[in-house]
Amino acid sequence: MKMHKTLIGTALVAPAFFCGYVASGFVHNPPVSSADLAAWTAAVGALAAFAGTLWIATNQNRQKRHEELQRAILTGAGLHPRLVDAGIVAREIADKLDIEANGGPQLAQYGFRVAKLVELCSWTREEILPLAVLPRDVAYHLEFARTRVLFAATLLKREGMNESNVAGLPSRRMTAEFSSVTLREADAAMRLARDECAKILPPRIEARSDSTGVDQPA
Repeated sequence: MKMHKTLIGTALVAPAFFCGYVASGFVHNPPVSSADLAAWTAAVGALAAFAGTLWIATNQNRQKRHEELQRAILTGAGLHPRLVDAGIVAREIADKLDIEANGGPQLAQYGFRVAKLVELCSWTREEILPLAVLPRDVAYHLEFARTRVLFAATLLKREGMNESNVAGLPSRRMTAEFSSVTLREADAAMRLARDECAKILPPRIEARSDSTGVDQPA
């Protein structure tokens, strides 16, 4: 972003400096013959053509940036509520896994909540691609969060099917601990993406929260 602004600033200052140089030359060395006047006219015409080309290029670039931002806003508006709800569900499951990891975790009971979380995080790469223009690698963090959720869901489902095996208790405890860490990683990534989306959304659809500042589900 800084490099982009620097290039635009340079592109705008350089022609202004050149125009000043030409104007100074015209004042100090005015044309004294028709040949001189023709040369000056050609120089001014070339300068005007260059300025016009530069204006068109910068205007097209501004229009492109505007369109990209609008697509990001529309995408963020659709994803933001899902990110709020997904974060709540992920933290809820992780908190319970932390508690039960010290006992005999009943992983099968998380089937419904995990399925809900997977559904909330079922965005595609094409769906989140417009958010690639946002800072802090929002699209990357959303893809990271989605894969973390799917990984935790796979672990919990696999171990939940083997709960009748008492000998598998240490494995279930390890799965509970690892799944909790994985879901918290997903939550952190979603929180970053959610916060960046909230920055570009109109105030009326920004983050929903209660008086304590804790996210609330839709």
